[in-house]
Amino acid sequence: MKSAMVTLLLIVILLVGIAIARPIVEFIPAIGNFLGLSPSVQGSTTRTIVNSIQPLGQLVTLSVEVAHANVNVAASTSLCGYDANHVSQSVIEAGIDISDIGEDSIQYDEENDSYTVNAPAPKITSCRNEYFDQYSKSGGGTATCFDDFWDDMSIIGRHVSMNRFVQDALASGILERAENQATIVLGNFISAVTGSKVHIKYDAAPDEIVIPSSCRLDLPPGWEQDAEDGWKRSG
Repeated sequence: MKSAMVTLLLIVILLVGIAIARPIVEFIPAIGNFLGLSPSVQGSTTRTIVNSIQPLGQLVTLSVEVAHANVNVAASTSLCGYDANHVSQSVIEAGIDISDIGEDSIQYDEENDSYTVNAPAPKITSCRNEYFDQYSKSGGGTATCFDDFWDDMSIIGRHVSMNRFVQDALASGILERAENQATIVLGNFISAVTGSKVHIKYDAAPDEIVIPSSCRLDLPPGWEQDAEDGWKRSG
């Protein structure tokens, strides 16, 4: 009987303690808010943003399909002349490198509940040739010409057409359009993660545009361009 009374007394003390402690616990955040000591989650949110966008790697924001129906290559060797026409179709992609965005790239404005993200300048990210055909050719095969360089003419044609495609894409404003798309995609993405307003600021573009290796097709060995925009092979 005595044991039961002790147990009941302990339960009553426990319930009374909880009843007293709960208002105090609930009142602590209110005190912090009143004193301006509210805990900041900005640092954690910044890491969340970075961790969320890093898996995207390179964000391709614009893909442009380009084509030329008459890519001419005129070439000569010591004894032979070649002339070939080609049709070529390629895809040029542009975007930004997400891996360059870290925690130091993101600032939070608590007063306006907004994030400013410093992002790298857009660039051409890749090129790929979708279709290529050498549809006409003349020259070669004469009595004094024993070499067959039509495969080399095709390689030069790919090189020439890809260079044109990249320059055409840049002239058409592919980097500016990629920046606009990146602003929309990143802004919406980060806003969905944080619920805050987002401003994207881009680094200044480099003086010399960097062209990725997939857009720089090698020439066949021994060939070089002459002063008349033709091609010649030494030896």
